[in-house]
Amino acid sequence: MANNNVTSRYFGEWHVNIQTEETNPEIIGDLRDLFTRANINKGFLNYTPLAYLGIQNLGSTIQSKNNVAVLAEQVNEYDHTGRIVIIIFYESDTDDIISIERVLESDLNSRKEYDIHIAPNTKIPDEVLKDYEIIRPHFNNMLVDPFIYLGSQKCLNGINHLLVAEVTSLDPVTKKDVALVTINAINKSYEITNVLV
Repeated sequence: MANNNVTSRYFGEWHVNIQTEETNPEIIGDLRDLFTRANINKGFLNYTPLAYLGIQNLGSTIQSKNNVAVLAEQVNEYDHTGRIVIIIFYESDTDDIISIERVLESDLNSRKEYDIHIAPNTKIPDEVLKDYEIIRPHFNNMLVDPFIYLGSQKCLNGINHLLVAEVTSLDPVTKKDVALVTINAINKSYEITNVLV
């Protein structure tokens, strides 16, 4: 679960507006340029933007800029670990990075049976979509729209598939969030963990 230093309680609500390479290649290209300008790819750490998630209004009449959230893959070439992270930056001339918070991590070279294997892909594999269709009727009062497949984790009973989704709660009020969604078709179970706080 993400543990963001930037909280909506202080800054204001996030306005979710998911954009990926498929829906808006220009914005993902801009994010690659931002990563270069902000010089966050340094040392052994490399970042690849996966999705633009939305903006957070700073709630000031004086300040018109926003915080922006990006989902990215972080690869540490030194210890061969991979992470999915949320990068929050302040939308300004300098595009200051505010925080980089872990959503999910794994050992890229591990072959342990129960480890998480991260394989980010905006095209969700057919077998994962089949499992998702089994789980979808179980989402109560929620619309869950996955937009990135992150990978899988073997478990004692089947496979946990890890997705990032736009989750719209319908009760008691309509509200959009971005969440890590874990599904297991054999168990007919799911877990939803919000990643934009």
